[in-house]
Amino acid sequence: DAATTPHGLACPAGVVSHTGLAGLALGGGYGWLARKWGLTCDHILAAQVVLADGSIVRASPDEHADLLWGLRGGGGNFGIVTRFRLRLRQVGTVHHQVGVYSLAEAAQALATYRVFAENQHPDMHAVGCLKVAGRQDWIPRSLWDQPALFLTAVWLGAPEQGPEAASALFDKAEPAGSRSRQLTYAELQALGDHGEPHGNRYFTKSCYLEDLTPEAVIAILASAQDVRSPLSSIDFEYLRGEITSVPDAASAFPRREAPYIYTASAQWKDPSQDAGNIAWTRSSVAQLELWHYGGAYVNYVQDEAATKVREVYREDRYDKLTALKAEYDPTNVLRSNQNIEPARAE
Repeated sequence: DAATTPHGLACPAGVVSHTGLAGLALGGGYGWLARKWGLTCDHILAAQVVLADGSIVRASPDEHADLLWGLRGGGGNFGIVTRFRLRLRQVGTVHHQVGVYSLAEAAQALATYRVFAENQHPDMHAVGCLKVAGRQDWIPRSLWDQPALFLTAVWLGAPEQGPEAASALFDKAEPAGSRSRQLTYAELQALGDHGEPHGNRYFTKSCYLEDLTPEAVIAILASAQDVRSPLSSIDFEYLRGEITSVPDAASAFPRREAPYIYTASAQWKDPSQDAGNIAWTRSSVAQLELWHYGGAYVNYVQDEAATKVREVYREDRYDKLTALKAEYDPTNVLRSNQNIEPARAE
C-alpha cells in the first residue's frame, strides 16, 4: 500500500497516504519527492511478475531487462507485479507552509509563483490549488466557502531553513492567511486524506502545460469561478528537477521534460449531478488547449479514446511498448487498464 515506512524511508509518491504503491509506481509516480529524487518508477530495481500465461518471472537489469523497462511507466499492461525491490530514501522532518489568496489576488500571486517555481531549489517543491476554502482558523472569514487559491511550499532540506527558503514566494505574494509548521513525511503524505474520502463520486482530467502565462491564468481562474461542486479542485505544479535526470530512453515513462502538470478533479455526492461535474472537468482542461504541452500522465487518464494511450507514449515509444506487450501478453489478457495492445504479426 503506502510508499512510506515508520522509519522515515520513502519512495517518491503521491499526496494521500492510501495511494497504492503498485499503480503509482507502474504509471510513473509524481509526488512531493519527485523534483528532489525523481519518479517512483525510477526507484524500481526489480520486480516479481505473474505473466498472463500464469508463469512467474523476475524483471531486473540482468533478467528480462526489457520487461523492467516497460514496468517503469508502462502501467499494468505486461503482468501482475507481486513483489517490488525498491530503492528507498531517508526523509526526516519537512517544513510545510501554505498561503491562501482570494480570486481577485490570485493572478498576481500566480505570476509570483511562476517565477519562484521555475527557479526553486531542488529541496523545494511548490504547488498550487484552487478550491473552495474551508473554515479553518488561519483562513480569513471573508474567504470561507469561497473559491480561493492555495499556494503550498514544502522544503525537504534542513527544516530550520524552510521559512527563509519559502520567503521568496510568500514575501512577494503576501497571502490573506497563512500557516507554517514542521511535519514528518508521513504526516505530509496524509494531509490530503480528508479531502478525498472513499464513497464520493470523482472525475479527473489532466494535461501538461507549456507555461503558466497570464492568459492561461485567466482561463484557469475562470474554471475555478465556475466550479460546480464545493468538493472539487484544480491542482497544478512545476515539475522537472530530478525527473529529467533519467535519460528519456531509459524507461517507458514519457515526457519527463514536461514543465507543468494541471489536473481538474471533480468530486461530488449526488448522482444527478454527474453530467455537470464531468462537463466542468473536461472544459477546464479543454480551454487550456493553446498552452498544452502534449500527452498526459497515464495515471490520470480516464474515459478516453483508445488513441489517447498512443498519444501519451508518443509514436516511437508506443511501438516499442506494443512489441513488448506481444512478447509478454500476446492475447491482451491484461486489458482493463489504459491499454497497450500487442503488436500484430506481419
